[in-house]
Amino acid sequence: MAEGGAGMQLTSRELATGIVVVTFVLLSFLSDKDRKGLLRSCLRVVKAFATWKVWTVVLSYLIFVAAVVVLAHSVEAWSGALSV
Repeated sequence: MAEGGAGMQLTSRELATGIVVVTFVLLSFLSDKDRKGLLRSCLRVVKAFATWKVWTVVLSYLIFVAAVVVLAHSVEAWSGALSV
């Protein structure tokens, strides 16, 4: 990272992708015909992620990853340092 950097820098590809996604979302919400359907779909996605079955899988994965990191750190195969 460069000296005095303020954090992560986006590449031109990442920036272009973000612009395209934001433009698509804004245009989708501006369309009167599809606004209700889009909002209903977004609500269904939120409800789907709020179920206990989804959170059971996500939490199980997070616990597994944490256990692997702790194990790797205990055998000195993992370092908490960000630099090489």
